[in-house]
Amino acid sequence: PIPATFGAFVCVIRASERLDSGYLALWLKSDNFFDQVRQNVTQTTGFANLSISALMSVKMSLPPLAEQFRLATELDEQLVAAATARGAASDRMNVASSLQIRAYVLAFEGSAPFSVQPREGAPPGWAWHTLTGLARLETGHTPSRSRPDWWGGDIPWIGLPDIRRVDGAVISHSIELTNVDGIANSSARVLPTGTVVMSRTASVGFVTRMGRPMATSQDFVNWVCGPELDPEFLMHLLIRARSEIRALSSGAIHKTVYMPTLKSFRVCVPSITEQRRIAAQLRERLAEIDRMATDIDVQLNAIEALPRALLHRAFGAVA
Repeated sequence: PIPATFGAFVCVIRASERLDSGYLALWLKSDNFFDQVRQNVTQTTGFANLSISALMSVKMSLPPLAEQFRLATELDEQLVAAATARGAASDRMNVASSLQIRAYVLAFEGSAPFSVQPREGAPPGWAWHTLTGLARLETGHTPSRSRPDWWGGDIPWIGLPDIRRVDGAVISHSIELTNVDGIANSSARVLPTGTVVMSRTASVGFVTRMGRPMATSQDFVNWVCGPELDPEFLMHLLIRARSEIRALSSGAIHKTVYMPTLKSFRVCVPSITEQRRIAAQLRERLAEIDRMATDIDVQLNAIEALPRALLHRAFGAVA
Protein backbone atom coordinates (compact mmCIF):
# COMPACT_ATOMS: atom_id res chain seq x y z
CA PRO A 1 0.00 0.00 0.00
CA ILE A 2 3.01 2.37 0.32
CA PRO A 3 6.37 2.77 -1.47
CA ALA A 4 8.89 0.45 0.23
CA THR A 5 12.13 -1.43 -0.19
CA PHE A 6 13.15 -4.91 0.96
CA GLY A 7 16.17 -6.78 2.28
CA ALA A 8 18.10 -9.96 1.68
CA PHE A 9 16.35 -13.35 1.55
CA VAL A 10 13.22 -11.60 0.22
CA CYS A 11 11.98 -11.25 -3.33
CA VAL A 12 9.24 -9.17 -4.89
CA ILE A 13 6.87 -10.64 -7.46
CA ARG A 14 5.01 -8.10 -9.56
CA ALA A 15 1.76 -9.21 -11.15
CA SER A 16 1.50 -8.69 -14.91
CA GLU A 17 -1.58 -7.27 -16.56
CA ARG A 18 -2.94 -10.84 -16.82
CA LEU A 19 -2.66 -11.51 -13.06
CA ASP A 20 -4.62 -9.91 -10.19
CA SER A 21 -2.22 -9.14 -7.31
CA GLY A 22 -4.81 -10.15 -4.68
CA TYR A 23 -5.28 -13.52 -6.36
CA LEU A 24 -1.49 -13.97 -6.51
CA ALA A 25 -1.02 -13.09 -2.83
CA LEU A 26 -3.60 -15.67 -1.78
CA TRP A 27 -2.29 -18.35 -4.11
CA LEU A 28 1.20 -17.91 -2.61
CA LYS A 29 -0.29 -19.11 0.72
CA SER A 30 -1.84 -22.24 -0.78
CA ASP A 31 -0.75 -25.88 -0.60
CA ASN A 32 -0.66 -25.82 -4.38
CA PHE A 33 2.22 -23.34 -4.24
CA PHE A 34 4.06 -24.85 -1.26
CA ASP A 35 3.90 -28.41 -2.58
CA GLN A 36 5.71 -27.26 -5.73
CA VAL A 37 8.20 -25.11 -3.79
CA ARG A 38 9.26 -27.96 -1.49
CA GLN A 39 10.46 -29.92 -4.50
CA ASN A 40 12.93 -27.16 -5.38
CA VAL A 41 14.30 -26.08 -2.00
CA THR A 42 18.03 -26.47 -1.34
CA GLN A 43 19.16 -27.03 2.23
CA THR A 44 22.26 -25.48 3.78
CA THR A 45 23.30 -25.29 7.43
CA GLY A 46 20.38 -23.74 9.27
CA PHE A 47 18.66 -22.47 6.10
CA ALA A 48 16.28 -23.65 3.42
CA ASN A 49 16.77 -21.66 0.21
CA LEU A 50 14.66 -21.20 -2.89
CA SER A 51 16.32 -19.74 -5.95
CA ILE A 52 14.57 -17.12 -8.04
CA SER A 53 14.70 -19.40 -11.09
CA ALA A 54 13.09 -22.25 -9.12
CA LEU A 55 10.44 -19.88 -7.80
CA MET A 56 9.60 -18.58 -11.25
CA SER A 57 9.28 -22.12 -12.63
CA VAL A 58 6.31 -22.82 -10.35
CA LYS A 59 3.11 -23.31 -12.33
CA MET A 60 -0.30 -21.86 -11.44
CA SER A 61 -3.79 -22.13 -12.84
CA LEU A 62 -4.86 -18.78 -14.24
CA PRO A 63 -8.57 -18.10 -14.82
CA PRO A 64 -9.67 -14.90 -16.57
CA LEU A 65 -8.76 -11.67 -14.80
CA ALA A 66 -12.34 -10.91 -13.75
CA GLU A 67 -12.66 -14.39 -12.25
CA GLN A 68 -9.35 -13.96 -10.40
CA PHE A 69 -10.64 -10.73 -8.86
CA ARG A 70 -13.95 -12.36 -7.88
CA LEU A 71 -12.23 -15.36 -6.29
CA ALA A 72 -9.74 -13.17 -4.41
CA THR A 73 -12.49 -10.87 -3.09
CA GLU A 74 -14.64 -13.78 -1.95
CA LEU A 75 -11.72 -15.61 -0.34
CA ASP A 76 -10.52 -12.47 1.43
CA GLU A 77 -13.98 -12.06 2.99
CA GLN A 78 -13.98 -15.69 4.14
CA LEU A 79 -10.50 -15.38 5.65
CA VAL A 80 -11.48 -12.19 7.48
CA ALA A 81 -14.52 -14.02 8.88
CA ALA A 82 -12.26 -16.90 10.00
CA ALA A 83 -9.87 -14.46 11.68
CA THR A 84 -12.80 -12.81 13.47
CA ALA A 85 -14.04 -16.19 14.68
CA ARG A 86 -10.54 -17.08 15.85
CA GLY A 87 -10.32 -13.84 17.81
CA ALA A 88 -13.69 -14.47 19.45
CA ALA A 89 -12.69 -18.02 20.43
CA SER A 90 -9.38 -16.75 21.82
CA ASP A 91 -11.30 -14.21 23.89
CA ARG A 92 -13.49 -17.01 25.27
CA MET A 93 -10.36 -19.00 26.15
CA ASN A 94 -9.01 -15.97 28.03
CA VAL A 95 -12.30 -15.80 29.92
CA ALA A 96 -11.94 -19.47 30.86
CA SER A 97 -8.43 -18.79 32.18
CA SER A 98 -9.68 -15.84 34.22
CA LEU A 99 -12.48 -18.00 35.64
CA GLN A 100 -9.89 -20.52 36.82
CA ILE A 101 -7.97 -17.77 38.60
CA ARG A 102 -11.22 -16.49 40.08
CA ALA A 103 -12.11 -19.97 41.35
CA TYR A 104 -8.85 -20.11 43.32
CA VAL A 105 -9.35 -16.60 44.71
CA LEU A 106 -12.84 -17.49 45.95
CA ALA A 107 -11.75 -20.82 47.39
CA PHE A 108 -9.02 -19.23 49.50
CA GLU A 109 -10.94 -16.09 50.45
CA GLY A 110 -8.88 -13.64 48.45
CA SER A 111 -5.24 -13.90 49.48
CA ALA A 112 -2.82 -16.80 49.12
CA PRO A 113 -2.69 -18.60 52.50
CA PHE A 114 1.07 -18.97 52.28
CA SER A 115 4.17 -17.35 53.79
CA VAL A 116 7.77 -18.06 54.74
CA GLN A 117 7.61 -15.65 57.67
CA PRO A 118 5.52 -15.87 60.85
CA ARG A 119 2.13 -14.30 60.19
CA GLU A 120 -0.60 -12.91 62.38
CA GLY A 121 -4.26 -12.85 61.51
CA ALA A 122 -6.35 -15.44 59.68
CA PRO A 123 -9.93 -15.84 58.46
CA PRO A 124 -12.34 -17.15 61.10
CA GLY A 125 -11.73 -20.87 61.63
CA TRP A 126 -8.34 -20.80 59.85
CA ALA A 127 -4.92 -20.94 61.51
CA TRP A 128 -1.26 -20.62 60.48
CA HIS A 129 1.06 -23.65 60.69
CA THR A 130 4.49 -24.59 59.45
CA LEU A 131 3.93 -26.97 56.55
CA THR A 132 6.43 -29.43 58.02
CA GLY A 133 4.24 -29.47 61.14
CA LEU A 134 1.34 -30.82 59.07
CA ALA A 135 3.17 -32.95 56.49
CA ARG A 136 6.37 -34.98 56.20
CA LEU A 137 8.85 -33.38 53.82
CA GLU A 138 10.46 -35.78 51.33
CA THR A 139 12.88 -35.23 48.45
CA GLY A 140 13.56 -37.28 45.34
CA HIS A 141 16.57 -38.67 43.52
CA THR A 142 17.62 -40.09 40.15
CA PRO A 143 19.00 -43.64 39.98
CA SER A 144 22.25 -43.76 38.02
CA ARG A 145 21.77 -43.37 34.28
CA SER A 146 24.87 -45.51 33.75
CA ARG A 147 22.93 -48.50 35.06
CA PRO A 148 20.22 -49.34 32.51
CA ASP A 149 19.30 -52.36 34.65
CA TRP A 150 17.95 -49.90 37.25
CA TRP A 151 15.46 -48.52 34.76
CA GLY A 152 12.40 -49.90 32.96
CA GLY A 153 10.83 -51.67 35.94
CA ASP A 154 7.40 -51.26 37.47
CA ILE A 155 7.90 -48.28 39.81
CA PRO A 156 6.68 -44.98 38.33
CA TRP A 157 9.33 -42.26 38.61
CA ILE A 158 8.16 -38.66 38.15
CA GLY A 159 10.52 -36.40 36.19
CA LEU A 160 10.21 -32.83 34.93
CA PRO A 161 8.81 -33.96 31.53
CA ASP A 162 5.77 -35.32 33.42
CA ILE A 163 4.78 -32.37 35.52
CA ARG A 164 3.12 -29.85 33.19
CA ARG A 165 0.54 -32.33 31.88
CA VAL A 166 -0.57 -33.28 35.41
CA ASP A 167 -0.49 -29.85 37.04
CA GLY A 168 -3.47 -29.62 39.40
CA ALA A 169 -4.42 -33.26 38.80
CA VAL A 170 -3.62 -36.78 39.97
CA ILE A 171 -0.65 -38.58 38.41
CA SER A 172 -0.67 -42.38 38.18
CA HIS A 173 1.66 -42.95 35.22
CA SER A 174 5.08 -41.49 34.43
CA ILE A 175 7.18 -41.37 31.29
CA GLU A 176 10.01 -43.28 32.97
CA LEU A 177 9.96 -46.26 35.31
CA THR A 178 12.56 -47.48 37.76
CA ASN A 179 12.68 -50.70 39.76
CA VAL A 180 13.50 -52.11 43.18
CA ASP A 181 17.25 -52.07 42.47
CA GLY A 182 17.10 -48.48 41.25
CA ILE A 183 15.38 -47.43 44.47
CA ALA A 184 17.70 -49.50 46.68
CA ASN A 185 20.85 -48.06 45.11
CA SER A 186 19.83 -44.38 45.19
CA SER A 187 18.35 -41.85 47.57
CA ALA A 188 15.01 -42.09 45.78
CA ARG A 189 12.10 -43.28 47.88
CA VAL A 190 8.76 -44.81 46.96
CA LEU A 191 6.19 -42.45 48.48
CA PRO A 192 2.58 -43.29 49.31
CA THR A 193 -0.59 -42.56 47.38
CA GLY A 194 -1.76 -38.99 48.00
CA THR A 195 1.74 -37.53 48.32
CA VAL A 196 1.73 -33.92 47.06
CA VAL A 197 4.52 -33.29 44.55
CA MET A 198 5.81 -29.82 43.58
CA SER A 199 8.53 -29.00 41.06
CA ARG A 200 11.22 -26.89 42.67
CA THR A 201 13.66 -26.47 39.76
CA ALA A 202 13.27 -25.23 36.16
CA SER A 203 9.45 -25.47 35.99
CA VAL A 204 9.03 -24.13 39.52
CA GLY A 205 5.62 -24.39 41.17
CA PHE A 206 3.78 -27.07 39.18
CA VAL A 207 1.91 -29.38 41.55
CA THR A 208 0.32 -32.82 41.37
CA ARG A 209 -0.81 -35.63 43.65
CA MET A 210 0.27 -39.26 43.48
CA GLY A 211 -2.53 -41.63 42.52
CA ARG A 212 -0.40 -44.62 43.48
CA PRO A 213 2.95 -45.23 45.22
CA MET A 214 5.63 -43.51 43.13
CA ALA A 215 9.13 -42.01 43.30
CA THR A 216 10.36 -38.65 42.02
CA SER A 217 13.55 -37.00 40.83
CA GLN A 218 15.44 -34.46 42.92
CA ASP A 219 13.68 -31.73 40.90
CA PHE A 220 10.69 -32.14 43.20
CA VAL A 221 9.79 -31.60 46.81
CA ASN A 222 7.18 -33.96 48.22
CA TRP A 223 4.82 -33.71 51.17
CA VAL A 224 3.19 -36.73 52.81
CA CYS A 225 0.20 -35.18 54.57
CA GLY A 226 -0.63 -35.93 58.17
CA PRO A 227 -4.16 -36.38 59.57
CA GLU A 228 -4.84 -32.63 59.80
CA LEU A 229 -3.99 -31.79 56.17
CA ASP A 230 -5.93 -32.94 53.11
CA PRO A 231 -3.63 -33.67 50.12
CA GLU A 232 -6.02 -32.28 47.51
CA PHE A 233 -6.46 -29.09 49.55
CA LEU A 234 -2.67 -28.72 49.89
CA MET A 235 -2.20 -29.19 46.13
CA HIS A 236 -4.64 -26.37 45.40
CA LEU A 237 -3.19 -24.18 48.14
CA LEU A 238 0.26 -24.46 46.54
CA ILE A 239 -1.20 -23.65 43.11
CA ARG A 240 -2.90 -20.59 44.60
CA ALA A 241 0.50 -19.54 46.03
CA ARG A 242 2.43 -20.31 42.82
CA SER A 243 3.53 -16.74 42.09
CA GLU A 244 4.72 -16.30 45.69
CA ILE A 245 6.62 -19.60 45.55
CA ARG A 246 8.26 -18.73 42.24
CA ALA A 247 9.40 -15.42 43.71
CA LEU A 248 11.41 -17.45 46.26
CA SER A 249 13.44 -19.24 43.57
CA SER A 250 16.98 -18.23 42.67
CA GLY A 251 19.75 -19.22 40.26
CA ALA A 252 21.49 -17.80 37.21
CA ILE A 253 20.54 -20.54 34.74
CA HIS A 254 17.82 -22.70 36.31
CA LYS A 255 15.65 -21.17 39.00
CA THR A 256 15.46 -23.35 42.11
CA VAL A 257 13.69 -23.20 45.45
CA TYR A 258 16.27 -24.55 47.90
CA MET A 259 15.57 -26.82 50.87
CA PRO A 260 16.05 -24.23 53.66
CA THR A 261 13.36 -22.12 51.99
CA LEU A 262 11.07 -25.13 51.52
CA LYS A 263 11.41 -26.00 55.19
CA SER A 264 10.24 -22.49 56.09
CA PHE A 265 6.90 -22.79 54.24
CA ARG A 266 3.92 -21.74 56.34
CA VAL A 267 0.31 -22.33 55.38
CA CYS A 268 -2.99 -21.05 56.69
CA VAL A 269 -5.63 -23.79 56.80
CA PRO A 270 -9.11 -24.44 58.24
CA SER A 271 -10.25 -27.68 59.86
CA ILE A 272 -9.76 -30.92 57.92
CA THR A 273 -13.53 -31.08 57.30
CA GLU A 274 -13.52 -27.60 55.80
CA GLN A 275 -10.41 -28.38 53.76
CA ARG A 276 -12.20 -31.33 52.16
CA ARG A 277 -15.30 -29.23 51.48
CA ILE A 278 -13.21 -26.51 49.80
CA ALA A 279 -11.24 -29.07 47.77
CA ALA A 280 -14.43 -30.79 46.56
CA GLN A 281 -16.04 -27.47 45.61
CA LEU A 282 -12.92 -26.33 43.80
CA ARG A 283 -12.66 -29.68 42.00
CA GLU A 284 -16.22 -29.25 40.69
CA ARG A 285 -15.67 -25.66 39.58
CA LEU A 286 -12.36 -26.43 37.87
CA ALA A 287 -13.86 -29.44 36.08
CA GLU A 288 -16.62 -27.24 34.66
CA ILE A 289 -14.08 -24.63 33.54
CA ASP A 290 -11.91 -27.36 32.03
CA ARG A 291 -14.88 -28.68 30.03
CA MET A 292 -15.51 -25.15 28.78
CA ALA A 293 -11.84 -24.73 27.81
CA THR A 294 -11.84 -28.11 26.03
CA ASP A 295 -14.89 -27.15 23.98
CA ILE A 296 -13.28 -23.82 23.07
CA ASP A 297 -10.03 -25.57 22.15
CA VAL A 298 -11.94 -27.87 19.77
CA GLN A 299 -13.50 -24.79 18.18
CA LEU A 300 -10.11 -23.07 17.91
CA ASN A 301 -8.55 -26.10 16.22
CA ALA A 302 -11.39 -26.19 13.70
CA ILE A 303 -11.07 -22.46 13.06
CA GLU A 304 -7.28 -22.69 12.72
CA ALA A 305 -7.73 -25.34 10.02
CA LEU A 306 -10.28 -23.22 8.12
CA PRO A 307 -7.92 -20.87 6.20
CA ARG A 308 -5.95 -23.78 4.76
CA ALA A 309 -9.20 -25.54 3.81
CA LEU A 310 -10.51 -22.39 2.12
CA LEU A 311 -7.27 -21.95 0.18
CA HIS A 312 -7.30 -25.61 -0.83
CA ARG A 313 -10.87 -25.33 -2.04
CA ALA A 314 -9.99 -22.23 -4.05
CA PHE A 315 -6.71 -23.42 -5.55
CA GLY A 316 -6.77 -27.20 -5.17
CA ALA A 317 -3.74 -29.47 -5.15
CA VAL A 318 -0.87 -29.55 -7.59
CA ALA A 319 -2.11 -30.64 -10.98
